[in-house]
Amino acid sequence: MGLYLTASAVLNVDALVLEVYNHLPLLIDVLAWRATNTRTRKVGSEVVSARFARIVKPFVRMYVPELCHTMHVTRAIIMGLCARQMLSGDDSHINNLNIIVTNGGFDLFHTLIENTLLYEWVDRTTKPHYAFNSSAQRFAKFKFRDLFFTVSEAKIDGLFKVVLCSPTTADMLFMMAGGFGMLYPKWTLNNIAVVNRTILQGNRDYDKVGCIRHSGFVCNDDTSFMLGACGQLCPTQWHYISDFGEQSLVVEWDACFSLRSMIRMSHMIWHLAEHCHNNSCPYNPANNTQVAILPPIPIPCDLATIQIQEVRIDNHTPHYADRRRALLYATLATAPHLVSVPLHDGVTRLMNISQLEMSHWLDHLKRDKFIVLTGCLRKTFNMLPGAPDTPWEHGYTIIREDLWTYPPPNALIHDIARMTDVHDDVTGNVLVIKHNKGDKHDIVDMTKEDANIVDLLIRGAIHTSNLGTRENILVMADTQSSLAASPQTTRQSSPLSWPPSHEGSPVSEGTKLTTLPLHISLLASVKSAGTLTEEAVGEKNIPVENNPCPLSVLMGDKAKYWVNGSGDLLCLKFPARLDFHGKYSHLGPYFSLLDSGLDLTTLKRARGHFELHFLSPDDEESAQYPQEALNMSRRVLKTLSALTTEVEDVWNALPQSEQPVMSAFFRACSANEQDNFVLLVQSEPLFKDLPNDNQGAVPRVSRSNIGRSKVLLSPSKAKKLAQNKEEKSSSSNNGGSTASKVVHIHDLYDPDSHYSGLGSLHNTKVECPDIQDSQGTLIHPQDYRTKLQQARFIEVEVYLKLWRIPPKTKIDQMMSDREKFCSWNYQIIMHQMQLLPCTAYLKPAVLDPKGKRKASDEPKGQSARKRTNIVSDDMDINF
Repeated sequence: MGLYLTASAVLNVDALVLEVYNHLPLLIDVLAWRATNTRTRKVGSEVVSARFARIVKPFVRMYVPELCHTMHVTRAIIMGLCARQMLSGDDSHINNLNIIVTNGGFDLFHTLIENTLLYEWVDRTTKPHYAFNSSAQRFAKFKFRDLFFTVSEAKIDGLFKVVLCSPTTADMLFMMAGGFGMLYPKWTLNNIAVVNRTILQGNRDYDKVGCIRHSGFVCNDDTSFMLGACGQLCPTQWHYISDFGEQSLVVEWDACFSLRSMIRMSHMIWHLAEHCHNNSCPYNPANNTQVAILPPIPIPCDLATIQIQEVRIDNHTPHYADRRRALLYATLATAPHLVSVPLHDGVTRLMNISQLEMSHWLDHLKRDKFIVLTGCLRKTFNMLPGAPDTPWEHGYTIIREDLWTYPPPNALIHDIARMTDVHDDVTGNVLVIKHNKGDKHDIVDMTKEDANIVDLLIRGAIHTSNLGTRENILVMADTQSSLAASPQTTRQSSPLSWPPSHEGSPVSEGTKLTTLPLHISLLASVKSAGTLTEEAVGEKNIPVENNPCPLSVLMGDKAKYWVNGSGDLLCLKFPARLDFHGKYSHLGPYFSLLDSGLDLTTLKRARGHFELHFLSPDDEESAQYPQEALNMSRRVLKTLSALTTEVEDVWNALPQSEQPVMSAFFRACSANEQDNFVLLVQSEPLFKDLPNDNQGAVPRVSRSNIGRSKVLLSPSKAKKLAQNKEEKSSSSNNGGSTASKVVHIHDLYDPDSHYSGLGSLHNTKVECPDIQDSQGTLIHPQDYRTKLQQARFIEVEVYLKLWRIPPKTKIDQMMSDREKFCSWNYQIIMHQMQLLPCTAYLKPAVLDPKGKRKASDEPKGQSARKRTNIVSDDMDINF
């Protein structure tokens, strides 16, 4: 009596539940016991969270919450021995914490490690292991006492590519504050590892790499150690990153830091090897000659080669479990053809569109034969572009070849879309998948009747964009290859010639928009000090009676300026979208200058011209816009319109012949059958240190020079003499300082050799307007053509200027109205510009131990940091 307790009574005793946990070191056993009932779940969550904190606490001390928050913001994971200890539960001493951050997240972690955790960056020349050369672009090692903190920044392909490039399968462990994952768990839990191709292809010794250096693991070069066929673990089989099965295991204990949602966002497929060397495996080409070689050489391009490939699909052994019918637009075909698209080898049930073996018809493996980011190669349509009211029963996903392969132009699509310019050609084969509307993974077979609908879709998709494929190949070469430092961006992407947009890419389902860097930065911008709030546009702050007014003493010219209620120069701050390639942008090597005929007069007028677009709900990235940012764009447009109207109302009272010609703040812009207003924002003059061409009218001669010259001075000679002296003075002053790294005209990019003909003026200093990149570092005008091309969103602070240009005195019939009559030129002058997202707005306030945002968190003057980019999958597009 009293010695026997029911199971429920035992489980209700927290102490006994905790005792069971203490005897379950393996993480998967802990989580299995946690799932037993409500009591074990409550205690188990605390036990697992405590294990995570116990592992990282020696490295971060009291700042575990700050670490978790920063990992969440930068989408970071932990790999290496700490992840292995999370799995095993052992308490051995570890002195190295390995963090992998997404592209652009390096500097935020750098701030945490150095400023908060007080680590020191040691050996800045250290590089990551050669196994990660294709996946990591930055690496740093930090030291605090005897502890080391290493941070690796993934290339733009995504951080899970870093995991997949690990030296062995047993090193493919990763965790974050709320979840743990490992690939090939069956092998790892049995202390078996298979060496990855990143090591085998290195042709180097790998005795001390990864888990190979741990005596507890048996490492194998291939799967010959298996007794029998490889099955689902065959290294040649493709696996979808979020298809959790024999090849992957993900467990979670805190939904606030969900690892599964991160994995679902990646949409990556991978396999370990091209060929299997297990003699018992049917996918070993030495045993089976009926294994299809993919992608085929050449890629099917017409009816004859399509039929040959269909035979290869039928003869493939082991036979594919299932297949779907799709529509192929081959490059040399005369009509689209229905083709078979089988499931990947080993896949028995289609759960995701990425599980289709599209390599029979498209080449996605030119650059990487082992890891493919599928979301960058497809777009989904649930409505007909240009005709949103047309009823559709199904949706269609268009998949095309990797542009990095430089495929030939598609003659079939050229004819269907009725193209007139070869620059608009779509290149390579195009495969179209049919699915139920709203769910691209619920795939149905295509029929011949779908061809007419898809033709309309392709025609509408192409003609809603003005981007040519030739430009796009350059984009793909820079962004997808992850080799270029400054990817070329273009104004707009065609649905059939899209680059993999990362900063402004659509966000996949399950992503919290409020956690994305763009949303965070825009919201912080509109709430920062000095922005154009509703109160700031009232007559109290911008009085009608004082505006515009001359500020000749302050500004040094005869223009009129808008001032605030205190009489100070009025500045407006707001976020906008920068169009580097826009009609009104002039940010190339010669800025706003003419392409020829440069002289002293034209140099004084040199400015950078920035075409800015208001944030609109119709933008591709509008899902990431906070409503406050959209409201501010409307407020800026109406404010500038109101200020212009107030001035024009005064002049409208004059007779028609005396009314001035107006050049407004806005410019008209038309794109994609839509018209809108854009802003032309000018920088201040880029060349200020120039000789004054008004000097020299009166000869300036000292008494000591009397009698030294035998030339009789004239006004022109005196002016030239003064100009030469000032040029020499400017040249000597600028050239004498090397520490300040002053840039001169001769340092600028000069593709047409216009600057080289300026003589001594080419030593003139180039001014640097206050434009900061996302790291808080000034961007010099000589770098605009490289660093601003990839910029898309900015925060800008401007002031407003009004020039009155009098009419010409001599009237000529060939004169324009602007020359005949007085004209008003409204100008927007840039005071400061900050690229978004930026470090200061992404920096969590929790990094301040007091929990307050520091004054240094404002954008200006921040330490260097890259923009945080999140690689996301395609999403359904409703045109």
